Amino acid sequence: MLISGIVRSILKNWLRVLLCVLLTPVFLIYAALRAVIGREGAFREVYEWLAYIPGIVGRYAREVYLRFTLPRVGSNLYVGLGTLFSHTDMEIGSNVYIGPHSSIGKVVIGDNVLIASHVSIINGGHQHGSERVDLPIRNQPGEYPLVRIGDGAWIGERAVVMADVGEHSIVGAGAVVTRTVPAFAVVVGNPARILRYRQPGNEPRQRGNDMNEPALRQGERYEKAQSSPSLDNPSMAY
Repeated sequence: MLISGIVRSILKNWLRVLLCVLLTPVFLIYAALRAVIGREGAFREVYEWLAYIPGIVGRYAREVYLRFTLPRVGSNLYVGLGTLFSHTDMEIGSNVYIGPHSSIGKVVIGDNVLIASHVSIINGGHQHGSERVDLPIRNQPGEYPLVRIGDGAWIGERAVVMADVGEHSIVGAGAVVTRTVPAFAVVVGNPARILRYRQPGNEPRQRGNDMNEPALRQGERYEKAQSSPSLDNPSMAY
């Protein structure tokens, strides 16, 4: 078992080296585009070519390119087919899994993070201004706050994340996170509410904010749905 693990590690490293050589024309294209349309535009243009390469070659090609273009990428990164990144001002920790067909904005991802498929991590809910009616929304300035995903967090299938997610927390499938998720919390729903905490004693001392106070009622509904599932009361998977 140990020997086979060492052999796999050696083969993976050789594949990365080989792809670094094979992707040299891609890096040259990136450098040329960067001089013309800027860093962000060049990053997106080139990455979209790599996002849809299937199989193990595509996986390692995406990893190599992200290491070349992002400020920090840890070891053992997996980025699934069709996942897109929109900013170069982001960091990815070690042992991170990002599932297929996700959309990742300006974010700092910690170590040992799991991000399921079809997840959207966007930079807040005010990326476009809407106060003025005499201007198209697309022409009004917005805000793009940095989003942080803490170490050990797990974000479920088709979740939408607009705020920080604390370490070792779980975001349920289909949840819409509009406020900061505390560490060790399990959140579900739209908008996301706290269902429970993974460890006793991690609950915030101050209760009553929008994320916490409705959690008890939502948790009761969830547990009732689990005990007697039906089409009228579907349970939330995460």
